[in-house]
Parts: sequence; C-alpha cells; structure tokens
Amino acid sequence: ELSYQIGVNAWLLVGLLATLSYAGGLFSYYIGYKIISIPSVHKWALTSYGELFSNLKKWGGFFVVISALLPVPFSIVLLICGATRYPFKWVVYLGLFRFLRFFLYAVFLFTLV
Repeated sequence: ELSYQIGVNAWLLVGLLATLSYAGGLFSYYIGYKIISIPSVHKWALTSYGELFSNLKKWGGFFVVISALLPVPFSIVLLICGATRYPFKWVVYLGLFRFLRFFLYAVFLFTLV
C-alpha cells in the first residue's frame, strides 16, 4: 500500500492539500470582496469588465464548480466572485467540489502506482 512507501497516510495528505486549496480559494474571495470597495478599483473594474461582472452574478455558481473540478484557476474565479459579491454561502457549498477533484485525481494516480 502507498501509505507504507512514504511513511504517511496518502489519503490524509490528499485531504490536507484539498483543504489548503479550498481555504486559499475562500481567502481569495475575501480579498476580492474587500478590494472592490476601493473606489478607484471599483470604477476601473466596472468600466473595464462590467459585462463580465454581470455575467458572473448570473452564472457564478457554474464557474465556481468548473474551477473547482477542472484546472481553471480556482482562486482567481473566487476572487472575481468576491468582487462581484456573489453569495458567499454558495461559494462555500459549491467550492466543496474542490475536494471531489483532489480525491478523484488521487484515485487515478494511486491506481497507476
């Protein structure tokens, strides 16, 4: 078994990495939420990316799930969700798909070893 080869339970490490990735994404949400409060950033964001912001308000949950499951920058998507004030409750729930991604990758890689 893999855990004997590296001296630590590999599944525990996968869980730890998934948790760190998830927490980093939530922290990015917080940064986006706070940074958009700066008037110059708010004005720049709305003039440059106003249409993107309105689409993210509508489709934000879909983008959170896609970024959680696929190799799309999860933290960047959550930063933008924070800036657009996408509901944090949904970010927390949908971001849990990040754990699914890590464990599916682990199952795939551990079966190869």
